[in-house]
Amino acid sequence: MLERQINQGRIVPATDDMSVRHYQSLLAWGLEHGFEQYEISNFCREGKRSLHNSRYWNRTPYLGVGAAAHSFDGHRRRWNVADVSQYINSCHKGGISHETELLSVKDAYNEYVMISLRTVAGIDKALVPNEYAATLSHDVGRFVSAGLIEETATHFRPTPDGLLHADGIASELFLL
Repeated sequence: MLERQINQGRIVPATDDMSVRHYQSLLAWGLEHGFEQYEISNFCREGKRSLHNSRYWNRTPYLGVGAAAHSFDGHRRRWNVADVSQYINSCHKGGISHETELLSVKDAYNEYVMISLRTVAGIDKALVPNEYAATLSHDVGRFVSAGLIEETATHFRPTPDGLLHADGIASELFLL
């Protein structure tokens, strides 16, 4: 619907500069009203972070039960069939109709980099596989120099400006 309204000229999409100004206004408003930002698009009162979403960002295993539910065991992602009738019929037949994706070490690394850079916590160096740690430390250097990432003894954390560019930074750090 939004795309149609844009194509009809009824809505003018925001420019990148306007989007940044709106985002910065949201951040300022949130801080002024007692909210903390813990992910690009997630804010909360102190101590009230979403445990549900945090599981995805921390790569914590989770079990999804029901039609269209997703699960993750640390290595494999699984999603049940979305159609409720088909889901129920498969349960009655002794199994659950689902698809599975096995993540390679490289895919899991790329996913971790992407997800982590969208959080204020950033990349926990201890969670980076040993074979990729030196590459990450080398490649992230230009973003540290540019003020988009700060390095601590344990993490690579996006700065407030870095959060605005998190997806682009992550794509530059991906292993191909």
